[in-house]
Amino acid sequence: MYMYRILSGLLLLTICSCEPLSDVPPDDFLPPKVRFNIAPGRGDSTTLFVLNAAGSSDADNIEQLLEYRWDFNSDSIWDTEYSDYPYRIELFMEPGLYDITVEVKDRYGQTNSKSKTIETWGAETDTSSFRDMRDGQVYKTVRLGHLVWMAENLNYGELLAIADTVLDDDIVHKYCYQNDESVRRVLGGALTFYDWMEAKNHDTSSVQGICPDGWELPTRDDWQTIIGTNKGLVKFYAEGGFSNLNLTRIGIQPRMLNWQTIDSDPLSSYWVYLTSEFNNDFYNGREQIVPFVASSHPPQYSNNIYSMRYSGASIKKYMGLAPIRCVKRD
Repeated sequence: MYMYRILSGLLLLTICSCEPLSDVPPDDFLPPKVRFNIAPGRGDSTTLFVLNAAGSSDADNIEQLLEYRWDFNSDSIWDTEYSDYPYRIELFMEPGLYDITVEVKDRYGQTNSKSKTIETWGAETDTSSFRDMRDGQVYKTVRLGHLVWMAENLNYGELLAIADTVLDDDIVHKYCYQNDESVRRVLGGALTFYDWMEAKNHDTSSVQGICPDGWELPTRDDWQTIIGTNKGLVKFYAEGGFSNLNLTRIGIQPRMLNWQTIDSDPLSSYWVYLTSEFNNDFYNGREQIVPFVASSHPPQYSNNIYSMRYSGASIKKYMGLAPIRCVKRD
């Protein structure tokens, strides 16, 4: 076969031994080698997953001769036809695990495949509502795993001004942002805070605390079922997230101090909630009860479930108020 090249203004005649590509593979010709990656490896139902088989090869080392087809749930039913394009961009709308397979075919029809698993979380749809018979308030709820969670902040009790201290009596007291019970979020409910001892109904061994009958204060392990999912503690679980839990992004309020302005509070981008558990610790030179809280933004040198001793100086001095979510067990 003759080929012509122009080099430095000269016409050169080159003789090469180029032969047409054979349709019959040599005896030692192997199937393609598949290179397959997915980015990201996890996401929600709005995440665009990039399926990437570029870099796959065969003995010809001519990637353009390879073709690709895809099975998005590894059920041996191919979801696409063969194409010479090694990429796919896909949305996976239903929550769960997806085993995705790409099959690569060379020009001889030989194939090889590789599979990878991704996780996606869509909107949680097991939602309902619950009426607290004590005062008639209705709360949205959502089931996450084995627990039913209140999808709005508990808002039970009589209002106390931020400068007032709760008493161990027969009356449940609450604090509301700016001392105003009408302040609410569209998602997540009232901006209601509680003193931890009040939340426990002044009984550190109480499971129910001030939750309605049949409901409990969540333990650290209960909160860990959320934190341990790594699904995006703000994006997935906060207001408007696909979990439908709608955790309110408000920080801990130091007790007996003026209300912080939520918009200027550095914690306002994060959620913080009381757990049912505590630790005995030295605080202000004496041993006292220090509650554990769960948060999407842990303090330095701590994790997402921590005692208030790791909080800011004003909270250490005055303790802190935080909202509550109650849970129901199967």
